Amino acid sequence: MSHNIEYHTFSEKRSEKYISDELNRICRERSDSHGGLYNIVEFPTSKIFPSYDAAEEYIESIDTIHNYRNFAVKFAVEVKESKRLEELVQRERKINAELVTLKNEHHFKNAKSSFIGCKECGSKISTLYMERRNTCPVCGFDMRPKTVLGRIASKQDVLLHLRDAIREERKKAKPTKIAWLAKIEYHT
Repeated sequence: MSHNIEYHTFSEKRSEKYISDELNRICRERSDSHGGLYNIVEFPTSKIFPSYDAAEEYIESIDTIHNYRNFAVKFAVEVKESKRLEELVQRERKINAELVTLKNEHHFKNAKSSFIGCKECGSKISTLYMERRNTCPVCGFDMRPKTVLGRIASKQDVLLHLRDAIREERKKAKPTKIAWLAKIEYHT
């Protein structure tokens, strides 16, 4: 015996009655002897959410106690991307690629000296050992210069701002395809 929560998607063309009937049929097939939905399907808003995740997040925000309430909301499956959104996505890809390269680059690969000192624990590490790593094997301290670490932090910060801008721009985008996201709860 367990409490089950499921999400189902339906075409925007489906009526609220059809969605309710279909979810009731699913519950009748899968639930215990109750024989269908415990409560009616609620359609709490006419708002169209920008994505599946946003729609699911909204449902979770209004149903925090999971007492067999059922909800359905609309979300954008596809959106028409603006030029600005396309530019932001391209910029995000470029910055992300640069960040991955910068993080994975082995700074000490071409070091001239035989040993490198850790500024954190004071250990002296052979440059032969440091060709494949950037951290101290003794204490785990990142031994790359502050300028390199600063460039990594700067790129991470730019990436966060870009992702926020992309999220906001997607909210403004006009949906070209819409679907219903429905959450049901039943007992087995």
